[in-house]
Amino acid sequence: MNTFYDLKKYGNPNGKEWKRFIITILVLMFIIGFNDRSGKTIGPDYFLNMILVLIILVFSIIISNLVSRYHTSWTGYKSEYSFSINGLLIGLMLAFVSNGYFWYLAPGYHIINMNETGRLGHFRYGLRMKDWARTAASGSMTYFLLALIAFISAQGNPFIDLFVKINIALGFYSLLPFPENNGLNIFFGERTLYFFCLFTSIGIWLSMKFITNFFGIILMGILIGCIILYLWFSGVEGRTVNEKSAPTLFGEKK
Repeated sequence: MNTFYDLKKYGNPNGKEWKRFIITILVLMFIIGFNDRSGKTIGPDYFLNMILVLIILVFSIIISNLVSRYHTSWTGYKSEYSFSINGLLIGLMLAFVSNGYFWYLAPGYHIINMNETGRLGHFRYGLRMKDWARTAASGSMTYFLLALIAFISAQGNPFIDLFVKINIALGFYSLLPFPENNGLNIFFGERTLYFFCLFTSIGIWLSMKFITNFFGIILMGILIGCIILYLWFSGVEGRTVNEKSAPTLFGEKK
């Protein structure tokens, strides 16, 4: 009950956050809908595509942020949505330069603050970077879950295909470790979680091309993610921390 009370009290966006949501959604709508790939001039079909993109973005971004807010309230923090002005501007610039063929989507991130009453009784009273990382990861992975549910429900439908494509793009871009992005908070908050989310999302995306069962795709994605995660930490990360095999400044082994 306390979690639902905190979600109701601290989970509702304020006026500034709603403005940020609107700006984010409108800019992303323009980036995605700039070129509808139809080869036709601007007309009714072009604006219809814009409306469909708008509906997808509103639904996906709101659901993703609700999941992040719930997770934040559950761990005893207050959450505030923000966007990356630089990310949105870069996305607009690349849309013009590439004539809309290249999407750079920056769906925003969450800033978490202390909720004194919500953190009472927790082992760590203060702000934990791991909790911030997990909040960010919950929002990013929600995009892949939405894409997977839509993919399983109605394959071959043009609207569903667009929904899946947009959510996968939002998920991958939100995992990039760039400033003012979920990926950066995950990477520095809990690096193991970051690589697990990144490799698992790649595994889910690859599995969707060969498997049509929901749980099969999830299990295969997690399996691929765990395998690549093990290879990454035993190979790449392992060499960087192993003093015996670490190269010196002149390229010789110690």
